[in-house]
Amino acid sequence: MSTKLARVLVLVCTTRPGALGPAVGQWLTETLAPRAAELGAEIVPVSLGDLDLPFLDEEEHPSSGIYRHAHTLRWSAMVDAADGFIAVTPEYNYGMPAALKNALDYLGAEWAWKPIGFVSYGNTSAATLPLALAFSEAEGGLRPGDRVLIAAFGAGFTWGATVVEWGTP
Repeated sequence: MSTKLARVLVLVCTTRPGALGPAVGQWLTETLAPRAAELGAEIVPVSLGDLDLPFLDEEEHPSSGIYRHAHTLRWSAMVDAADGFIAVTPEYNYGMPAALKNALDYLGAEWAWKPIGFVSYGNTSAATLPLALAFSEAEGGLRPGDRVLIAAFGAGFTWGATVVEWGTP
């Protein structure tokens, strides 16, 4: 019997000063932590802005797993040690922030077949991005699961949610 806690990284994906992301990430982490502990999981908040990842600067393709820079090696170890992820992300012009795209692109095998969920927020929209990411990440090796609950927050913490049904792989 394993005593290792499942490790879920809550990725706060905005780097914009004054953004809502850190507050949403803190709320999510504090809300999930008690139940996660009961289930044998730990929730670990990670701000992509604190990682200081420059735009992808490794010579080798991420699929090679050959990393030369200390920032990439640290990021690789964090993602590799995680069992799953929740991306807390703004939607900018119906797309993801550059920090999230960059963080995803840095690595290859470390993401493979691990579950990911999305909590999105935005001023006028917030559901387009997580739906697009869920479908694209399913093709890229991350596994959103057979059912994905997509919670989206708009201005003033109004929210909506939808469940996307995946087909059997």
